[in-house]
Amino acid sequence: MAKQTINLGTAPTGAGGDDRRSAWVKAIANFDELYSLIATAYLKSNVLGTVSQTAGVPTGALFQKGSNSNGDFIRFADGTQVCWGVITLPKQALSSQATARATMPAAFVSSPKVLASALTSVGVSGNQSAIGEQAYNGVWWSATTTLVGADSWSYRQATTSDMQYQYFAIGRWF
Repeated sequence: MAKQTINLGTAPTGAGGDDRRSAWVKAIANFDELYSLIATAYLKSNVLGTVSQTAGVPTGALFQKGSNSNGDFIRFADGTQVCWGVITLPKQALSSQATARATMPAAFVSSPKVLASALTSVGVSGNQSAIGEQAYNGVWWSATTTLVGADSWSYRQATTSDMQYQYFAIGRWF
């Protein structure tokens, strides 16, 4: 409904304007529209909560933040989702493969894009040289809707410690 404007008539008497009843009917209709909007609009109380959708139209909060034993995630009402967590790639002898898989904290509707960065070694007292050893070999990343994967083949150097990586996965939850 469009805003209903009360006709005040001509000054100074208000001749030709709306009578009191017509003016109040318009004012009440305007108030009803505002209250209806407030009831369905995003407010401080429903910006953060459970996001949901029906046929691609957001029906819940704007943002949802979650955390579980697999990591953390943020969902947005437009369908975007970001997950992050830690994955550990085991140490490996020269000319061997190391494989790691981690379950993401929330499922995606299709395989997300993954970005990862070495955190530290979890082996011998924070052996930082393991980061260089692993980087020298290279790590290949993959993702499904629920798993993130790290694979390495030690074609140049053995790694002396397990390596931890923090990953970020970005995709869609619907």
